[in-house]
Amino acid sequence: MKKLWEEFQYFFQQKIYVIILCLTAICGYGFEMTHPSIGIDDTAVSLYLEDGLEVVMGRWFIYLINKIFHLSDFSPFMMELIGVILLCISATLFCVLFRRIFGRKVGLTGYIIFSCIFISNPIISEVYVYYYHDGVDIGYVFSALALICFWSGMDKWSGTRKSAIKYYLGSLICITVAIGCYESMLLLFIIGILLLLYLRAFTDNRRLKSGYVIGQLIIGASITLGVIILRSVILKVMIQVFRLQDMVGFMNQRSITEVLKIFGSNQPIQELWMLLKRFWIVYYVNAVVYLPILGYVIATFVLGMIAVVLGIRRKDIWYLLLLMGMMITPFLLTIVEGRVTLYRSCQYMPFFTGIGFLLLYLFFSERRALPWLRPAYLVLAGIIIYNQAAALNQAFYVDYNKYLNTKEVLTEIALEIERDYGKSTPVIFTGHYSTPYSLVEDYYVSYGSWQYRLIAAITDKVDPHLKEKYFAPQGYCFTGEANYPFIQWAFDAFDGTNREMMNFLEMHGHSFPQVTDPEILEQARTIGDTMPEWPADGSVSLQDGYILVHI
Repeated sequence: MKKLWEEFQYFFQQKIYVIILCLTAICGYGFEMTHPSIGIDDTAVSLYLEDGLEVVMGRWFIYLINKIFHLSDFSPFMMELIGVILLCISATLFCVLFRRIFGRKVGLTGYIIFSCIFISNPIISEVYVYYYHDGVDIGYVFSALALICFWSGMDKWSGTRKSAIKYYLGSLICITVAIGCYESMLLLFIIGILLLLYLRAFTDNRRLKSGYVIGQLIIGASITLGVIILRSVILKVMIQVFRLQDMVGFMNQRSITEVLKIFGSNQPIQELWMLLKRFWIVYYVNAVVYLPILGYVIATFVLGMIAVVLGIRRKDIWYLLLLMGMMITPFLLTIVEGRVTLYRSCQYMPFFTGIGFLLLYLFFSERRALPWLRPAYLVLAGIIIYNQAAALNQAFYVDYNKYLNTKEVLTEIALEIERDYGKSTPVIFTGHYSTPYSLVEDYYVSYGSWQYRLIAAITDKVDPHLKEKYFAPQGYCFTGEANYPFIQWAFDAFDGTNREMMNFLEMHGHSFPQVTDPEILEQARTIGDTMPEWPADGSVSLQDGYILVHI
């Protein structure tokens, strides 16, 4: 622990590292910290943290933290600030890990590039728009610690096995906490283990022995299995201790039968093939239009080229096998979920992209015969970091404007109801709402653009209908998550009622009684389908015992 602290302090004692890291954080997250927004799930913080829905979802550690720090007391600026600090800490912990691996081969500049690429990755915005960020920042810290412990275990394995086992147990504990914050941290851990073996072979060919690699993979698989079992035990204990049995049935939990239903279908191979094609377009082809995917593809290419060159030079296939494992691991979650994994579950991507650019820096630094390559790459890295931070800032700006639009619409409706009917009559909202295109146009490319034509040229060779899933009247939509409107979600979130719509209004000074009777709600939806959309005349009407608003 003392050694880890000293290694950690080393980076924060380097003024240039701290200054550039802080500037990147301010550029990427400054707007988010000073312009809090309320959106999907933000109105349900009490449900998650006080009522215990987080535990039922498997995020038990965040629930425990709330018992001490009361995260459910809405304090947006503080949450964003702490979150950014934790991101910087996790980036630095990863640098500690890589410094143990590379030693003097990589200078401080390489670690600055990694940390800035990591914290500015725009994919983080997909989850960071949620209040307390679903705990991913804490998850990153413990994931970094888990990989540091695993590396220490690998380092000790050839010597004192007993000491190595202690480090592996530490890794087990840390990653258990990490997935107790956000379950997809397990993907980062698995990819991290494969990467550690890849880098071990990259820096020391003597370690690249099949017995050693297979042994470490077995240990990694054992830790992963242990984490899943331990997590299950923790959840059962916490549900009993905190009496959360009522929350178990609040959300639909997927059984193992449902998870594996793809293999019981009439055409499992065809369904798997379709999943693979959609995964390919979302996580590779979208590099044409989405910056974080472009960074991920570049990092994959860099690691792939290294694997090919070293594999040929050293006549060893392990480099390619480990890289293939890193590429296949994210797809495993797609198989489990039965759909392409959402971008907000890609916690591995900033880490993987960062190491790709770190290795690229190492490559250019070692080209002594071409001294201009290193400064040229530094300029390129600076441009990439700037564009990443700008894209991250833009994502938060779009989210804030979406919030202002939601606030404007619902506040105007509330004022109209209060003016015409008062505050004592229950209110039901129905309808179908889409975010105005002008607010989310950054997430579309027109069908006449060169980007779309390139995507079509790539995908049509595999399946001409593949891209149609992402068609919209405005163009090709490459991230549907970011433009999904709060109002549409709040029509029936969680329990089929308007509870989150009412929570939003209450957070903005408007309170109305809520209807929870399923029959009345279904009746209201039927009537709503015959009504004009707000703000047209007749879109707000008094029904039998409640006010119906059709948006």
